[in-house]
Amino acid sequence: MLAVKQAMDAQRVISESIQHYDTMRAHSFKYRRHNVVSARIRLGYRPASSMILAGLGLATVGFGARFVIRTIPALGKKMADTVYNAPKLDSKMFASSKYYKGGFEPKMTKREAALILNVSPNANQQKVRAAYKRMMLTNHPDRGGSPFISSKLSEAKDVLDKSETAASCTR
Repeated sequence: MLAVKQAMDAQRVISESIQHYDTMRAHSFKYRRHNVVSARIRLGYRPASSMILAGLGLATVGFGARFVIRTIPALGKKMADTVYNAPKLDSKMFASSKYYKGGFEPKMTKREAALILNVSPNANQQKVRAAYKRMMLTNHPDRGGSPFISSKLSEAKDVLDKSETAASCTR
């Protein structure tokens, strides 16, 4: 019983000291909030919620570190397998590329013109002209483009335009 009474008296002294600092803070500007907090810490006032949060934070860090340590060996093995099984960069790989392989033909065909302008060989005149305009904006010689490429673009437009007009005349 005596121990309980002593513990209650000690708690009362702490709470009275805290109340003293709170009233001093309320009545005077020289005590700032950080002084009250530091006084509470010096008096042994530690809220349980901060201790719980600190424990949860440490547990989270521990479990995260455990996960990383366990997954690093498997990750290293997967990386080694990926590097070992990576595709080789050779001519066979580029043979199945979506880009046109080979130079220009001596006389431009409809297929080649469609490949140059990136349109369908059966595209209408509006699509051909829109594609030509878009390509010429970036490849015009006055804007730093190549004269050879711009001449090939013009030739491709002419070939597709002629084939379009020939098709429309026969209809």
